Amino acid sequence: LDIAEVHLLQAKALYLQLYGENAIQLSTLYTNFVDFYMKTSKFNLAVEYAQKAYDIDKKILGENHPEFATTTMNLGRALMYASRYDEAETKLKQSLSIRTKLFGENHFTCAYSYQNLAELYAQMSLNKEATTFAEKANTIFLKTFGKNSVEYAVTTNILGEQAIFIANYSLATTKFLESLD
Repeated sequence: LDIAEVHLLQAKALYLQLYGENAIQLSTLYTNFVDFYMKTSKFNLAVEYAQKAYDIDKKILGENHPEFATTTMNLGRALMYASRYDEAETKLKQSLSIRTKLFGENHFTCAYSYQNLAELYAQMSLNKEATTFAEKANTIFLKTFGKNSVEYAVTTNILGEQAIFIANYSLATTKFLESLD
């Protein structure tokens, strides 16, 4: 086991002892597991812990809480990287729906959901859908964070990738250069 994984497992044992199985603190720890397993390409384990965090947050926070929307998005991302695309799409759309209801469709938290849907659709080779969601995210990130933000650069890069798929190399070059500015 990796030293980080050992520490996470030790923390899990302690959290279970201190807080029990359905504590919000455990959900937060499970999110750390998700991050670790995503970074180490152990996507099925990431899904397992994302599902545990999702179940706890759903029970404690309810389905209309902003933190539940984030947990739902994390589960969707884990499912996407585990190549479970239909399930990923369902969770990413659920996250977007919660955020839209809470904040409106042009809020920056919705832009993260749009970005994740763009990434999912790109992985599924659904280029039109990927472009549509990347453009939505890109517009909101530009307005919220400005041209020099990481968020704007990431979605601009996605738009460049999608331009390649439709053989619009001029647009692709423009978007890639713009993402580097």
